[in-house]
Amino acid sequence: MAKVRHNRRWECLWMCHRRSMELRVMADWDADPVWSKHGMVDLETLPLSPRLTADLLAWARRWEHLHDKGFRIREQDSYAAWVTSGRRLSRDLQLELGPAYDVEYAHDHEG
Repeated sequence: MAKVRHNRRWECLWMCHRRSMELRVMADWDADPVWSKHGMVDLETLPLSPRLTADLLAWARRWEHLHDKGFRIREQDSYAAWVTSGRRLSRDLQLELGPAYDVEYAHDHEG
């Protein structure tokens, strides 16, 4: 049986033109904080480190603490720090997932 040569150039061309999966980091009540165009993404389905998974979940629960049920912010200073933390977590998520994913942060206009 002939050995198949791996063509790295073809692989690169295929990967560069392949569409990435678009994800959005966004908090909502009782939800995991990563979303696709189809809805909430279960963090357990993503290839993430346990540390990042825990940090994302803690960040989402913090959002719930900072808001009342009318979506009013309870602690403005803490909220600004939360927004900044979410930016960092979004960058960490992008780094862990790599180029097959395109991560966006929904709260960039806040804080």
